[in-house]
Amino acid sequence: MNNDPSKQVTELERDKPRNIVGLMTGTSLDGVDYVLVECTNATVRLLDSAFSEFNISLKNRLRQLRESGDQVSLQTCYGLSQEIAKVCCEIIDERLRTDPFKDLIVHAIGYQGQTIRHQPLSYAPFSFQLIDADLINSVTAIPVISGFRQSDIANGGQGAPLTPAFHRTVFAHNQERRAVINLGGIANVTFLPTENSESMIAFDTGPGNTLIDEWCRTQYGMSYDAEGLTARKGNVQHTLLEELLSEAYFHQRPPKSTGQEYFNIGWLQKFLNKYPHCTKGDILSTLVELTAQTCVQACQKYGDSLERIIICGGGVKNNFLMERITAISDPCLVERSDGFGIPSDYCEAMAFAYFADCKLRNISIDLSSVTGSRTHLVHGSITDCYGTLTNRLNF
Repeated sequence: MNNDPSKQVTELERDKPRNIVGLMTGTSLDGVDYVLVECTNATVRLLDSAFSEFNISLKNRLRQLRESGDQVSLQTCYGLSQEIAKVCCEIIDERLRTDPFKDLIVHAIGYQGQTIRHQPLSYAPFSFQLIDADLINSVTAIPVISGFRQSDIANGGQGAPLTPAFHRTVFAHNQERRAVINLGGIANVTFLPTENSESMIAFDTGPGNTLIDEWCRTQYGMSYDAEGLTARKGNVQHTLLEELLSEAYFHQRPPKSTGQEYFNIGWLQKFLNKYPHCTKGDILSTLVELTAQTCVQACQKYGDSLERIIICGGGVKNNFLMERITAISDPCLVERSDGFGIPSDYCEAMAFAYFADCKLRNISIDLSSVTGSRTHLVHGSITDCYGTLTNRLNF
């Protein structure tokens, strides 16, 4: 017996546009990215976007949980999951009450949750996110599609990165060799094939914004380095940089993925103990160079005659980081995803809306060359307490 709603409606006007909400809560722990998109089989069109910031208390408790190692309280996890769900519900309600969306039928919400642990190579591989899909579904009465990483891990993959499948859909070009760099907390790169038959290469390159932001928080008392102005004043410590670049992860072959349980202040401090003379400004500048170098070196190693690098994610706001990536990528063109109709701040939220739409259409995604998954897979699980999905797809 097949009780999967997405499969029950596979033949019901599959080409019809779907309106999907996408949510993203990233490793910066700053809040919720919200998008509303219209999806067809071939396009993803942004209709609306917004950001809702977490309050200071929630940010601090999420950070404490992430830094707590294996000493994790289940009550704390469930409590934080519910708090995040309420923030998600509030922004969904706020945006869908406004013109011109208040009468719009929304078919689903795509949301992976707030990642706290990502351990794809442990004896029992897992990726753990804080998410209360039942609460979001109960409050909004919209089906929630989640568990994309878990589906991939169950299929033998690492559960990350997933966004390359979306990058291929919206950025690939049949005549130009392109790569996409996502500068999130952890950075990842996607090499886009020019032929549909070509396999895609993509992987996490290492730290994106995470070490830069954590150094700013612990040393300067600020959440991030606005436009990279502070890092620009420092000087790269090249001997330290070379030691950082010697990290084994950077030299592993893909598929590979990582997280903040690997690249964090504790990891950095092991190197800094040898360099007590370095100023905090020089260290910040060196961390920017580390992100730039690891991203571009990955492009140079695995990108075949790249002509253009498209950058998305929060790191595009760091002008100093963008300048360094552009300089060491020369003569390859470097530009933000905004020029392709995909706002850099909301690319990942749009990606999870896209994955939710693929689930509704029962479309499998091939991430075997990216995550190491065994086969093509229809990612995600549907939470639909009200049984409203079939009616929505027959609108």
